[in-house]
Amino acid sequence: MVSTDPLSQLLEQQPVVILDGALGTELERRGVVLTGTKLWSAQLLIDNPDLLRQIHEDYYKSGADVVTTATYQASQAGFQSAGISWEDAARYIRLAVDLAVAARDAFWAQHVATHGSQAAPAAGELTPQSQLAAGVGSDGSGRGVVVAGRQRPLVGFSSGSYGASLCDGSEFSGGYGATTTVGELAEYHRQRLEPVAGGLGLGPL
Repeated sequence: MVSTDPLSQLLEQQPVVILDGALGTELERRGVVLTGTKLWSAQLLIDNPDLLRQIHEDYYKSGADVVTTATYQASQAGFQSAGISWEDAARYIRLAVDLAVAARDAFWAQHVATHGSQAAPAAGELTPQSQLAAGVGSDGSGRGVVVAGRQRPLVGFSSGSYGASLCDGSEFSGGYGATTTVGELAEYHRQRLEPVAGGLGLGPL
């Protein structure tokens, strides 16, 4: 049975999958001050979304097979604690996914334009045109298409723990477990996934 999970499909074709690096660290390296905000890197969804998109694209250019969204500390509850409405919080969570997808698509378009017709296919590799003619990526996703030895990369949704939204370090200690029920944790994650689940599925996109 052929797997429909994009990460499993990627691993079937290559033994190692490279993830992106830290987002907050890279933002700070580029001069962004993140102290003083409860949202951490998700603050850039409000202040400078284009910088997030550029960092995502730079990670793809550096060889990342999976880039994760700027949503580790993004949740409706977290945004509300920063004075942002529930509706706007959902919009920002969706924006985080849109930025990463846009970065992936821009990188891949450039990669195909540069290598798709110029570079000779690797051993056993068809040209992009031949792959499409053979039905590879025929669902419109482009998954499974290999250009110049590289598969189309993925986007992963970053879902930090409930403790991350408390901004008290409890994502590391797990201290919230004593006062939070499993049902409350499930509802917290359901709510933050709701803005992006429809039509996209969960996990790497």
